[in-house]
Amino acid sequence: MTLTKDKQARLKEIEKEINALYKEIEKIDNEPVDDKETFEQFSAKRDPIYAKIRPLSQEKRMIMDYKLSPISDFGDVMSLKSFISACRDGMFIDYDGHGYYVEGDQETDIMILPSDVMSGRYRKDFNQIIWFNK
Repeated sequence: MTLTKDKQARLKEIEKEINALYKEIEKIDNEPVDDKETFEQFSAKRDPIYAKIRPLSQEKRMIMDYKLSPISDFGDVMSLKSFISACRDGMFIDYDGHGYYVEGDQETDIMILPSDVMSGRYRKDFNQIIWFNK
């Protein structure tokens, strides 16, 4: 799969945006420790930034090119349709693990998460995935 110049440009923009957002998180992480701040309060400062990163990461996975490698021995290969049904039925959530799309007898380097399915932002040009439980 060869990306168009528009998609290549958009991928660069996405990477730039994601990197800038991670720098914001790093800045928060490097602030002096406030002994009165709870973990929940600390996390709440990072949450809006992660909320911006998630859709950018999903968009990136929707348009990125991929590399193929042999299918792993320890993942579970399933049809994309079965994976979608399992996600919609609540059987898989992001905390459980992650998958990669499969092409033929090889896996790609494009990750798929249950939240991708739930948001409707998953690749329809693949028929299978390999799932890795945590």
